[in-house]
Formats: sequence, C-alpha cells, structure tokens
Amino acid sequence: MGLFAMIGVFGFLLAFFMERNTAKSQILEEKLRRIQDDSKERNLLLSQKNKALQEKQDYEIYNATLKERNRIAREIHDNVGHVLSRSILMVGAAKTINKDPGMTAILKNLEDSLNHAMNSIRNSVHDLHDEAVNLEEVEKSLVHEFTFCSVQMVYDMTREVPREVKYCFISITKEASQIL
Repeated sequence: MGLFAMIGVFGFLLAFFMERNTAKSQILEEKLRRIQDDSKERNLLLSQKNKALQEKQDYEIYNATLKERNRIAREIHDNVGHVLSRSILMVGAAKTINKDPGMTAILKNLEDSLNHAMNSIRNSVHDLHDEAVNLEEVEKSLVHEFTFCSVQMVYDMTREVPREVKYCFISITKEASQIL
C-alpha cells in the first residue's frame, strides 16, 4: 500500500503542477491575444493616419499646382499679352502710314502672325486658368455666402473634373444662392 500511496501522492503533485502550468499558459495566451489585438488596432489606426496624411499632402500639392498655373497664366497675360498687343498696334500704325506697296504684304503677314500669336496666348491662358479652378474651394466659398438658410456641404468628387462639369456645378450653386 505504501507504493500506491506514493504513486497517488506523486500523481496528485503532478496534477497540481500541470493544472498550475495550464492556468499560467492560459493567462499568457490571453495576454498574447490582447497584445495581437492591440497591435492590429494600432496598425489600422496608423494606416488610417498615413492615408489621411497622404491625402492631405496630395491636396496641398494639387493646390500648389493650381496656384502655380494661375501665376503662370497671370504672368503670360501681363507680360507677353501686353507686348503682343503693343506690337499689333505698332503694325497697325505702320500699315496706316505705309506708302511703299512692297511693304503692304509684309506688314499684313506680320499682323496676321502677331494676331495668331495673341489668339494662341489667349487660349493658353484661358486653358491654364480653367484648369486651375479648384471646384471644392469655389463651392465652399459660394456655400459660405448663403445667408437665407444653413447649409452643410458634402464634397465627394475626384480632383480631375472636366471643365464643363466644374462650371456647371458652380453655376448651379450660384443660382441656388440667388433663390430668395
């Protein structure tokens, strides 16, 4: 009976230590799951923050590009456009006082070339300016001017909106602001 008692005591001690190790193992597994869950949450939050930062950076680059286009359009208009206008006027004056029939064709070709250059500059400046219109900013400023009611604006468009669509939205918003 002594041997069975010792085997029983040994079995009891073995069961006690195994149960204790199992409890510790379960606690450690629970901690591991919590750590993994926390890690996944942090990674998700970080990826959301990174996405928001990237979108903000993209928006700032987009706005900087639009501002630069407007600046270039203004410079072209102010500098090149004025020089071409002055040159067209000078050619017109030269045509008026010209008495040499051989110069008439040359002055006409020069005037046509300058007028063509002026039209090209106008088109380029208008295209640059039209592309540089930030629909979201224009809409926000128009909505901000609404006084007859409160307005909550939700803007959900891509940045690349065709020019005709931009001006359509702007016109609709302007019309809505003049309802009352």
